[in-house]
Amino acid sequence: MSMGQAELLWREYLHTQLPESVRTETLQEVLEHRIRWAIADSEGIVVVQALSEQMVQMRPDFWLGYYGRAHCAFWVADLHGALHAFEEANAAPVQSDDALRGRAWFECGLLCDLLQMRERAVACYQTALQYSDYEDARAAYHARATRYLATPYDYAERYRFLTEVQQAN
Repeated sequence: MSMGQAELLWREYLHTQLPESVRTETLQEVLEHRIRWAIADSEGIVVVQALSEQMVQMRPDFWLGYYGRAHCAFWVADLHGALHAFEEANAAPVQSDDALRGRAWFECGLLCDLLQMRERAVACYQTALQYSDYEDARAAYHARATRYLATPYDYAERYRFLTEVQQAN
């Protein structure tokens, strides 16, 4: 059976066999995992944006949809749009306590540094350090957050880091 066929069977089961409350909860849970995978695997801005918009519609109280919006805006250089989405993520009542939440704070710090909001950037880096870091060294952000507490992140550093990542791949 192909992945597409399995998905069709799963969707049919989901929409015809499960009670509405279980279906809604299951869809929200699946969507959350799917957004996390899309961001972690660098699937592309279009995929992350679509999933994030769906999450914001389904769960406007949950931070992850807004973080997805911020992630997309940051990578297409819409810094003010990204800042607005980070503010929405930080204000959302439902948060989580994991490495991705810390990464969101770290990326908010990068953004604030680029926008010349140094005090806010420092606060974001310090908050990021309160969350667990990824075990995978390629995704880890604690060392970089510590470095940017001492030396602000700027476009030269962004270019250096992206070049380093590209050479490693």
